[in-house]
Amino acid sequence: MVYKTRRYGYRFSSKLYFLRKRAHIRRMLLMIKPMMITIATISTLAIIILIRLNPVIFSNRSEEANEIILHDGVYSTCSASFRKLLPPAKIERPLIIVVTFTYPRPTRIPDMIRLSQTLMNIRNIAWIVVEDGKKFNNPTHHLIRRTQIAYCYIAVGRLKTFPVRGWSARDYALKFILRRFANFSNRAVVYFADDDNTYDIRLFDRFIRKVEAIGVWAVGLVAGQIVEAIKHSAENIVNGWLNEFSPKHNWEINMASFAINLRILLRNKKNASSLHNSIAIIQKCVLLIQKYHSQAIYI
Repeated sequence: MVYKTRRYGYRFSSKLYFLRKRAHIRRMLLMIKPMMITIATISTLAIIILIRLNPVIFSNRSEEANEIILHDGVYSTCSASFRKLLPPAKIERPLIIVVTFTYPRPTRIPDMIRLSQTLMNIRNIAWIVVEDGKKFNNPTHHLIRRTQIAYCYIAVGRLKTFPVRGWSARDYALKFILRRFANFSNRAVVYFADDDNTYDIRLFDRFIRKVEAIGVWAVGLVAGQIVEAIKHSAENIVNGWLNEFSPKHNWEINMASFAINLRILLRNKKNASSLHNSIAIIQKCVLLIQKYHSQAIYI
């Protein structure tokens, strides 16, 4: 009986010690809690101030060395990953060069966020964003840089000789592509993706990347139409257009309706300007200068 009493007494004293220790730790935590909250608040404020003063600090380190280049009166800044792009090997998938024209408007940033987050899901792409103006837009530039996509941001002022907004910007983008990707041959495909459209990620790998000459496809909700599509033969050769406005005309399609293999553009680089005679539709000009009227493939 004496042994049992001592045994239980020992257990009781151990439990009491444990409870006292836990209570002591709890009191200590309650004492330092306000201090921890204060430190966290100060740290958060310091980070916010640093971001305001220098947003580049918190971007990808490989992009810190971006420099602004002036060429032919046009400013451009390209990421390090863009400058390091090399032609993909034959066993690799072709590079997709996405050209996006953007201009100031209230919905610009939401539109660009939607497009950028689509492109972030696509591998092996290069993003060329062309600003409608002679100066960069800082929020747009920060958004592009944050995606960590291989990009080049170009500011192109509108020329009076071009009929509509965005024409001179896309025209310069074509010339820039021919200069930067001159050695890529057929290992790249060019696609014009405006920032106010919505894109299914399947479009890029299942369709655009497979274009060997000129590829065309349907686009929904265009100019009041439910769909703007292509007529094609059993061999998938384009032979007409399902277009309410100009069904009998050549190449009456949206900018998002086609992609061109870089090899075709390089072959016709002497006529690289999209200003073709007096035509007032840029996508029609881009395709007409390639002389591939009867060789477009429906994909």
